[in-house]
Amino acid sequence: MTGLIPLDWAILTVSLFNTILLLWLGLTVLLTTERRNLGVWMLGAGLLLGAGFFISHTAILGGGLPLFSSSLNFWWRTGWLPVIAAPLAWYGMILWFAGYWSPAAGPLRRRHRLWVILLAVFMLTLLVVMYIGHGLPTFLNIAQLNLSGILTIGGLPVLLVLYPVYMVMCVGLAVDVLRHPARSERFMGDIARQRTYPWLLAASITLLVVSLLVGWFMLWAVGSTRAPGYDGPSPTIIASAAWFDIGIQLLIALAVVFIGQAIVSYEIFTGKSLPRREFFRHWRDALILAGGYAFVVGGSLTLDLNPIYSLLLTTVLMVTFYALFSWRSFVVRDRFMEQIRPFVGSQNLVEQITSDEAKSTASTIFQALCSDVLNATGAQLLPGPPLADLVGEPLVYPPGASLPPVLSGLDLASLPQANIAPLPNPEGDLRWTVGLWAARGLVGVLLLGDKRDGGVYTLEEIEIAQATSERILDMLAGEETARRLMALQRRRLAETQILDHQTRRALHDEVLPALHTTILDVAASQESKQTVATLTALHRRISDLIHTHPGVTFDESSSDLIAAVRTMLQSEFSHAFVSVTWEGIDELVGLDPLVQEVLFYAVREVVRNAALHGRGGDPHREVNLKISVAVGDGITVQIEDDGIGIPGDLDLTGQGGLALHSTMLALLGGTMVWKPVESTGTRVEISLPKRRHL
Repeated sequence: MTGLIPLDWAILTVSLFNTILLLWLGLTVLLTTERRNLGVWMLGAGLLLGAGFFISHTAILGGGLPLFSSSLNFWWRTGWLPVIAAPLAWYGMILWFAGYWSPAAGPLRRRHRLWVILLAVFMLTLLVVMYIGHGLPTFLNIAQLNLSGILTIGGLPVLLVLYPVYMVMCVGLAVDVLRHPARSERFMGDIARQRTYPWLLAASITLLVVSLLVGWFMLWAVGSTRAPGYDGPSPTIIASAAWFDIGIQLLIALAVVFIGQAIVSYEIFTGKSLPRREFFRHWRDALILAGGYAFVVGGSLTLDLNPIYSLLLTTVLMVTFYALFSWRSFVVRDRFMEQIRPFVGSQNLVEQITSDEAKSTASTIFQALCSDVLNATGAQLLPGPPLADLVGEPLVYPPGASLPPVLSGLDLASLPQANIAPLPNPEGDLRWTVGLWAARGLVGVLLLGDKRDGGVYTLEEIEIAQATSERILDMLAGEETARRLMALQRRRLAETQILDHQTRRALHDEVLPALHTTILDVAASQESKQTVATLTALHRRISDLIHTHPGVTFDESSSDLIAAVRTMLQSEFSHAFVSVTWEGIDELVGLDPLVQEVLFYAVREVVRNAALHGRGGDPHREVNLKISVAVGDGITVQIEDDGIGIPGDLDLTGQGGLALHSTMLALLGGTMVWKPVESTGTRVEISLPKRRHL
């Protein structure tokens, strides 16, 4: 040490700071990574080797070891192992980052294949020279700048000549690799590289400057020993070496900060496609802890305080940091609870289905998600085909924003189930797409713009956005389903009351008087034929009033849906159509009973509408029916008639029966689509995905 308290304090503080950060980063990368591949091992090993060097550096500078003792010489020799291995580990990690070992790395591999072999041989040569060939002077010799008795070339120590060249080559080639990387095959790998590249490039350039300065200092030190009248290291040389040491340490500390920012800004080294918010906080806390702890411990060692005081200082410091960390955890938790309060509140479903004025809470939740959680410039929540009929219009942020046709050319099936992907054809502020999934598959898409602060979406934010958006779609579909079922139930109750009133009136005003008259006629006349005819007509009248369809019951495997539809056509609509043509398969068995029932009654409702409305106002118009059933990726039933077609002002979704059956199909992931026929008539296509019909 120099004897200058501020300088010695600073040297120890920066050395401890680098030790803590390098050790934390190395262990964090190795412990939190998903797959420990070659690049991760190289990065972790390089960081831990750097920490090992600064451990030996701090042990040498910290005192407590007798000068020039065997222990001090042990730390001196041990510290050179990470010094030699770390540059090659950095070069190898950058090669992995740039895709050197990926199949698409042809040009990069051709340019650096020989350099990789050469530098590996170079490192082994340095290790042999240092530990076997007597190329490393003892700490006593280096302290006295006495370089006699070691392996030299032209009077210069071999290690001091080869090491600067080796270090400059490793770091310089790493900079070249960063400038010309291979194409990434990892999900969002190119975007991750764009986010990480500036930090890694800054770290590499900083390390390159360190390499050049170390080479220059070695040559300066050797030159000083050959100066005329040299009589051992002077105070000026010692002070210069100390200032050079702290300068190099500060540059390395800056490089370590750059590496840490590269790791947490976009977690390409841990296997995550997005950074995690907690990783940012922990990195910030590690910086604060390293700085505070290194300053206190460095000062206690420099001032040569009593060991008990050093222990008390470090104890107070650690407890204080732990208390602050706990307090911060509670603050983050309270903030998180405040943010999620809109998402866990009541849906107010009863008010929404019983009152026409009640508004859905889904829009409020979506606005809170985009504004408070994601901090997005814009967003759209678009339902997929299974839920589009139930959800209705997409939700947008900010409220009132336009809806550009961003889904044109977007292959929904190719969307990843996790995280986010770039929008193939960005429109307006929207840049990212997040797939929303359920058990039935893709149910919607969340489109996002960039963050308002220019930052990166974290993994937690995207997972929250996915879960919340999927819940919003379920809320909207559930609300619309409940609303439709409630409206249908009200209509059915009203119809039942009217039918009951008509039945009572008909029985009271028509049937009972007619029966009374018939009884009188039978009593006064002997003509039985007229009596029988009258009673038969009355019987038919009563039957028509109370007639209801008996329904169909399906079991697990033996029921044939097509046979049931044929029977229904013969019993109920035998006189409704001139002809019924069948196409496609002849039987459809083995369906889930619920699916069979939903399909059967949906087909029956479509046929009933064709029978009732196909003739329009002409009761003598002839109507033909064609039914086609196909099974492929799903079940498709196509019903086509040659009636008058669909009137332009008729809203089919508002028809009671059709609304009910389309809702039931949507709940199973199916659809009911009405299409006009080119000439005349109507075609209705009922489809159900394959994963739901077995």
